[in-house]
Amino acid sequence: MNSPKKTLERRILWNFIPNVDEELIEYFFVIINDSREITKLSSRIFEKFSPVQEVRTSDIRGKSKLKARLIYFTSQRFFQNISDVYKGRIKKDSRLYLRHKTGFEGLENYVMSLNF
Repeated sequence: MNSPKKTLERRILWNFIPNVDEELIEYFFVIINDSREITKLSSRIFEKFSPVQEVRTSDIRGKSKLKARLIYFTSQRFFQNISDVYKGRIKKDSRLYLRHKTGFEGLENYVMSLNF
């Protein structure tokens, strides 16, 4: 029997962690899509949460034709409805956070493990 082909899923994963002491919120986004769409969605995210600080991004190639962009930044703006940015699949992922020992690199490793 032939198994059905698994379709590649474009999506945004996100998480946020409030830092009450500094009155800032850490934001984490992973955009899985094609390159052109990733660029548009990244811009929309930065516009929605501006002004942003401590921006870090990493473009990650997957095993498929899709790519991923990991975005980390801090902002004083509290999380808003992300569906304004993207009408596709959006999911909160509590595993998106800076790793204590490995920092941003550990976060990149987690994104690579998503098998996109």
